[in-house]
Amino acid sequence: MIPKYNPGNVAITGGTITGITGTTDGSSAAAGKVGEVITGSLASGSAVSILNATVTEITSITLTAGHWLISGVDAALLAAATVGTFESFLATASGTSSTGKTEQNTQHSRGGLTLSNNTTGGSIPCHYVNITSTTTYYLKMLLSISAGTVTGYGSLSALRIR
Repeated sequence: MIPKYNPGNVAITGGTITGITGTTDGSSAAAGKVGEVITGSLASGSAVSILNATVTEITSITLTAGHWLISGVDAALLAAATVGTFESFLATASGTSSTGKTEQNTQHSRGGLTLSNNTTGGSIPCHYVNITSTTTYYLKMLLSISAGTVTGYGSLSALRIR
């Protein structure tokens, strides 16, 4: 017999679990359930132009209230370009705003790139958020470009953990 344990909305009594719903059969978890996955992406064929020192929105995902792990992958195609710094990050406002950006967990930076017709990219580490209402998260890039042209693309994914 499993003892009763109740940390909030979870009850385990006699081997029956209630309050935690997800999937155990390899199928996708339903919306609102533990294990739900939300993704958003912009393919390389649809890459957007990135201007010097201008925050550029790449893609977005909308999450409902709950506990989520969010991660991202970004890439930039440099056409005979020289890039001083390269940042990608999560934000909670659309357009050229960096609102919601946090320095610690949601960005990576690198600099000193001079490439011709090459792609560079990276990943945004898994970032935990606890939101109380529907919130949209945006993958954005901010580059200092001194020569050439740059286009960007990437993807975001989020996993509901509670």
